[in-house]
Amino acid sequence: MQEKYLEDLGLTKSEISVYLTLLDMESTTTGPIIKTSGIASGKAYIVLNKLLLKGLVTYSIKSGTKYYRAKDPEMLLSHLKDKESSLKEKERNLREMLPALKAKYEKHREEHKTEIYEGVKGFKSFYDWVLKEMKRGDCIDIMGVPREVNEKFAGYLLEWNKERVKLGIKMRIIYNHDNKEFGKKEKK
Repeated sequence: MQEKYLEDLGLTKSEISVYLTLLDMESTTTGPIIKTSGIASGKAYIVLNKLLLKGLVTYSIKSGTKYYRAKDPEMLLSHLKDKESSLKEKERNLREMLPALKAKYEKHREEHKTEIYEGVKGFKSFYDWVLKEMKRGDCIDIMGVPREVNEKFAGYLLEWNKERVKLGIKMRIIYNHDNKEFGKKEKK
């Protein structure tokens, strides 16, 4: 469970293994770290350097040999805040670039008559596009809606349809043969 949370913070499996190993040890050289964590010896110094840069590991030198130890786990919060700050900066930069990117997009934008969306992301992208681009009185035609779509996205579609109706966008759907009963329910 700990590994999953640490992975969500952006640590690699090797970094997690080394950090957790060091938490269980006193100050130590790379040999015991490699043996206990199970990482390749050639990779040990790379992983330790990454953890040093992230502020999660420190070392001291005794008789010319480096002894590593884990830093206080509170440093994980600092690491997370650094990532959050970096992400906010990336968002600011993107927002600054967006008008120029949008201008390029609009310059060569064509009116599409047909588009194909695939997968969950494609499904949601399409439905978000409908609410954003279509105007009151426009009608959207959908052909071939399988049963799995309605089973998987029932909650999402319910909220989406409320918003669509509020915006005054009409819709016509041809359901697959295995989904006729949903079409009847939807019509109500």
